[in-house]
Amino acid sequence: MSIQEAMPSQKPRVTIYMDDQTLEKLKLWADEERRTVSNLVKIFIEDAIAAKEGKQNKSA
Repeated sequence: MSIQEAMPSQKPRVTIYMDDQTLEKLKLWADEERRTVSNLVKIFIEDAIAAKEGKQNKSA
């Protein structure tokens, strides 16, 4: 057994709810990029935060 399998992640978790059609689209997108849906959504969130912070910095 590797260390990864023995130790669960200590990172915070978020739960979201969506319709089946949205989930299927995310699965297809994630498969195209060879990612998990969770990783794809994490990237979306990070990009949205970066864009929001960029807009705030420009207006300051």
